[in-house]
Formats: sequence, structure tokens, C-alpha cells
Amino acid sequence: MPKLTRLKVDGEFPICLYIDESKLPISIKELIDVIGENKPVSFSGQRTPIYTLSNGLYLRAKGFDYQRRNYQEMQEHVLDTNQPLTIERAKQLGLQMQFFERPIPTRFKEESGHHYQQIPQEDGTFKKRLSQSRPIGAMTLDKVLVEYASHLWARNQNLPVDMPLGFAEFPEFGFKEKGKSIPCGGFLAIIPTHYDLRVPEIVYHLPHSEELQNLYQHNDNLVLLVQSLYLAGNILRNFHKNNRTLTNCHGMNLKVGLVQDDFTARMQSDSGLPEISICDLDGTEYCQNQNVLLASIINDLEEMLLVPNAFLTTVKPESYIRSKKDDDQRYMFDLTFRIVSELDLNEDKNYPKKAFYAGYLNLQPDHKLLPYLPEQPFQDILRIKKPITEIQNPLLDLLRKLYSSI
Repeated sequence: MPKLTRLKVDGEFPICLYIDESKLPISIKELIDVIGENKPVSFSGQRTPIYTLSNGLYLRAKGFDYQRRNYQEMQEHVLDTNQPLTIERAKQLGLQMQFFERPIPTRFKEESGHHYQQIPQEDGTFKKRLSQSRPIGAMTLDKVLVEYASHLWARNQNLPVDMPLGFAEFPEFGFKEKGKSIPCGGFLAIIPTHYDLRVPEIVYHLPHSEELQNLYQHNDNLVLLVQSLYLAGNILRNFHKNNRTLTNCHGMNLKVGLVQDDFTARMQSDSGLPEISICDLDGTEYCQNQNVLLASIINDLEEMLLVPNAFLTTVKPESYIRSKKDDDQRYMFDLTFRIVSELDLNEDKNYPKKAFYAGYLNLQPDHKLLPYLPEQPFQDILRIKKPITEIQNPLLDLLRKLYSSI
């Protein structure tokens, strides 16, 4: 853990910052002013404002604000105009949006943000469990610390993640679960763009936006998607071979672009492929038990396959779009189905899935195994209430061989 400088941002919503000054491209005073003034250039999801720093660098402040959106209007803008949204652009369009609130509205301070998770047990079975309560618009402090530590570890392993700057604690946040106060805060990272767009969003906008083509140095959205999934598979395998699983990782955690240690932005690797990075590491876990590790790996792979499997869906994409949902962080994930369904995959709709597995298994894209992978290869395993040691499955057997030495 690097040495962190403790700072305080006073005001109606006091914030305690813990900053790694070696990762700070501006002065401490300028950072306090940026956070204190609270004038983001854009938002990622509902709880992550993006602030301008300097020299083409931006601050991603996950958990620092709650943004209320009218998703009906946002959907019309995103799908009809093919333009990613910034605060300035939204104001020009007259969208009815309340962009940020501190402190978070009271109605989101008690037992909010639940979702169900498949939790691997020591015998390799799965148990469905309601997730930890969390405040919409912020993060619980334990998740903040996991996210920060996971980014530090990943950067030390040369894995592509955002540059971790530090984290924050909100001493007067007031979030409770069943009457018990839960400490909250946020995670700070340096990123290379003011959009913080995820790969499915980039894929959707790319053909219609010369700005994004220049920014990401790419102009073919289908090629970008396939390359992204191939590289995502490789990144995920590098986490897994180090006994780390991500829990609920999915395609909306994939981005293009990285800030290097010398504060230069990088959109392409030396090989000319897009510089794919992965974010939202607050669910990262270190697994020592072999059965838990294998079961958790299956969970990760199944979640990441949701994006390529969207190409294979027989349900009309319109059914995934909700008519109006002001306070739902999961909206953009539903929007993914609309985005990917509009791509032309010619004859091979399995190709994105093959690309992901080729990257994960370190295979060539034309490997004989890839065409025979089922659409959702782990669904049966997740449903069967048997220890994973008793389940036979060709892909599962391959994973056992891959991780037999861990």
C-alpha cells in the first residue's frame, strides 16, 4: 500500500480524502477545488461523476454523487441521435435531468441496491443469496477499499485497469442497514477520456461519430467488439490464474483506453489492438479453496458472456428497454441488448463468443473446439445443486486442467 495523504473537503457534505500524491497530475489544492466545486463534465452510470483535471486527463470519482435521470428522454437521445451524453450536451438538448446531488437523497440511505448473487460454497455448490445492502449513489467503505486494493494489485501485475489515485470516506453520510450505521465512501481513479464509455456503448456510437473514431483510433465497430472480447478473455484469465475472481463482471465493465504511469493516454497497444481495460473491481475476491475458485471462475465467465450472448437472443430488443425508470443503475445493461442486436454479424452469430473464449483459453480464433461451445455453457452447472467435483462437462474439464496447478 503506497503512502497516502489525508485531506479534507469541508462544506455541506464533508469528505475525507486519502490520496497517493505520486499519481496526482495536479496540485493538492486544485484537487480539493475540483471535488469541492462539484462541476462534472459527464457521468458514468448514476454514481460516478467525471471531472476535468489537466492535459487531457480526467478524474473518475465513483460513489461521489447521485445523478437522477429521466431514462425515457435519455433513451431517445442515445438511440435516436447516436451521440454519447455529456452534461453540456444534455443542457443544449433541454433534457430534464437533475445532474448531481450531495448529499445523496434520503430515500436511498436505507437498504437500497439489493440484487441476488450465486455464492460458491466450499464443496463447489452454489447458494443464491441477497447481496449486501448499498446506497445508490455511493459505495460502502469496505467495497471502496477492495476496489482500491484490487486496482493497486492489477497495476503491479501490468493488467490494464484505471490508474488508482486513492479513495474517500464520507463521515456524515448516514447510510444504515437494519438500524446499523454502515461507513460509506468513494473510489478515485485517473482516466483518459471525459466520456468513460463502456465497450458496448462505443460499439453503438462508433459508426456515427467521427469524434469517437478519432478518440479511440478505430472506425469498425464489429471489429472493435470482437477484438475487445478477445482481449477481455485474456485479461480475465490473468486474474483467474492469480486466484482472483471478479464477481458479477460483465461487458459493461470493459472500456477502451488507459492512463500510463507517466500520465500519457494510450488508446492502442503496441500490436495495434485497442487498449482494453477493465473497471469496477469492488467484487474482487482472492480464492484459496480449489472448488470455490473453479465455481467462482464459472460465475465470472457466465457473466462476461452476457454481452456476446446478446447477439444470439431471440427476444426482440425493444422488450429489454424500460419505458421509464428514474433510479435504476442497471438501465445501461438492458440497453446493451439493443446496442449489440443492431450489428450485422453476417453468417456467424457465434463469432463474438468464440473471440472471448479464444482470448480466455489462449486459442486461435479458428480452433476446432470453439464452434462446439454451447450458447450458455455454464447455465446447467449453475442450476445443478451438486458439488462441482461431481459434474462432468467438456469445458469444465478444460478449466480443471488450466487451473490444476493453483
